[in-house]
Amino acid sequence: MFDTFGPSQLIDLTHTLKEGIPLWEGDQEFSLKKVTKDEDDFCMHEIYSSLGIGTHIDAPFLMGGKGPTISDLSLSSLIAKAFVISPEKSLEEFEKNYGEIEKGSFVIFHTGWGARWHHRKSYEKNFPTLDENTVKKLLERDVLGIGIDTLSPDSPESNFPNHHHLLKNGKLIIENLANTELLPLVGSQIALYPIKVAGVGEAPIRAVAYVPNLLTKPPLELAGQEGITLRQLFPEMALKLNALFKKDQEHLAKFLPWAEYPQSVASTRSFLFAKMRAMGEKTCLLLGIYKDSQLIGQVELHDKIDFQNHTAEIGYWLIQEEEGKGRMTKALLPLIDYAFTELNLHRLCIMSAVDNHKSSRVAQKLGFHLESIRKNGIWHQGIPHDAHLYVLLKD
Repeated sequence: MFDTFGPSQLIDLTHTLKEGIPLWEGDQEFSLKKVTKDEDDFCMHEIYSSLGIGTHIDAPFLMGGKGPTISDLSLSSLIAKAFVISPEKSLEEFEKNYGEIEKGSFVIFHTGWGARWHHRKSYEKNFPTLDENTVKKLLERDVLGIGIDTLSPDSPESNFPNHHHLLKNGKLIIENLANTELLPLVGSQIALYPIKVAGVGEAPIRAVAYVPNLLTKPPLELAGQEGITLRQLFPEMALKLNALFKKDQEHLAKFLPWAEYPQSVASTRSFLFAKMRAMGEKTCLLLGIYKDSQLIGQVELHDKIDFQNHTAEIGYWLIQEEEGKGRMTKALLPLIDYAFTELNLHRLCIMSAVDNHKSSRVAQKLGFHLESIRKNGIWHQGIPHDAHLYVLLKD
């Protein structure tokens, strides 16, 4: 499914086709011939070139004339979440830091080789390729395909093992990607638009990345007291956030309805993607709580910030070992200040179960007053619970 996660920046991952560009040895040089005269009403040209020229796609049909051709590829198979990896880092290292590569995603390998594109001889010789074992592991993850900013994931001297593995398993290969250095490691989407030629296994493409605006700006950071900092949470942090949640799930589930259910790294990443979309639309604000650079919890202005009525609800949680130390009070102070001064809100609310005494004390310490008790205001563990509604107004 295509989803730009709110306002996004478009990044062109395509090299311009023109005469003299790099190509695979033995391929037809790209050439452009004008077929009309200067005095004609139209200016028309003919192209002479191999199909595997410039930024292009390899479809399964390329390997032995079997499998889908370029024209067989569905639009849904040409749009996917993108993960960006440097080949010098192992797949295991990447997944240790950012979580497992998702099924149906597209993996882009950024080698930095694209910077040599305008120096043909340098680009064509001794370019980086992919380790065969890495490609096999990506097949186990059932990715849509791979892309690389070189001529090929295989060297000219090889028997093209990566092409065999990928294409024979119905995957796609994109070669000669441009501007991969502009992509975040996690959080963008890629869309591939090949020339729809029948009966062939390769074709030039226009490759475009959609990068949420939030990933192109400096992340929001709010400084608190005594080493407490609030920082934006992004999809690349899914592994750490999920590990934190799993560590304390039983404790968190006592009062937080969403914590009753198992959460995988993939579902946590999807949650962060959804929040990124909402933040791009300015309907929520999700921040991690850090104590001396260690993630210890989360705060949020959620359930849609109501700018028309200048109000929002605050949600929060903290790992158990950090409770009782004043951490949450210190974390919410900069959030409240930001909400009132930068977002121009007038009313902030905290709703918690009546027997969640720790949450009630946090609200009271911050100057919130108990406005009402909502009968059956929270549904938790299969039954309704009464809830305290605390309110703080802007001075």
